[in-house]
Amino acid sequence: MEKICAGCKIKQDINNFNKSKKESCGHVSRCKKCRIQERKIYNELYPGKQKEYQRNYRAKSKEKRKIHYVIHRDKIRQQARSRWHTNPEFRDRARNHRFKSSYGISLEEYNVMAERQKGLCLICKRPPYTNKKSDKLYVDHCHKTNKVRGLLCHKCNSGLGSFNDNPEFLKEAAKYLEMSMPL
Repeated sequence: MEKICAGCKIKQDINNFNKSKKESCGHVSRCKKCRIQERKIYNELYPGKQKEYQRNYRAKSKEKRKIHYVIHRDKIRQQARSRWHTNPEFRDRARNHRFKSSYGISLEEYNVMAERQKGLCLICKRPPYTNKKSDKLYVDHCHKTNKVRGLLCHKCNSGLGSFNDNPEFLKEAAKYLEMSMPL
């Protein structure tokens, strides 16, 4: 099936037009290329208008999205778990997003650090403990400056956290262990 574009006046395949329930034929009157061009011109004439519209739309629909999530939480979580386990690209995107938002590094930077450390923990020099919870090295960072210090296994990272990243506590703990070691 073909249709003539109201913008460029060229007869084109119906797949070159977006669908619309408002139109009698079921498709918009302008082809996708014309609509893109119109959007570019509009954005040049009214800079920021589209972003303002999107911001307002998101603000209005925020409550609806919350309600939808509460109602469908189990299904949404199950779908995410399924994608995590079956889709490596999804898993990499999710990890990259987490690294970027939490530590300011990309997945690629994480992989370079892991390679530089030969896949070993910087403290105990062992590979990460392999279990269902984690077979990866954890990103160790300063909680005050958020600066990444290196990659650690779960035990070493948890140990530092237990001592509040305080070197004095760690020195005292080391003294205690040395003092209580049998001869």
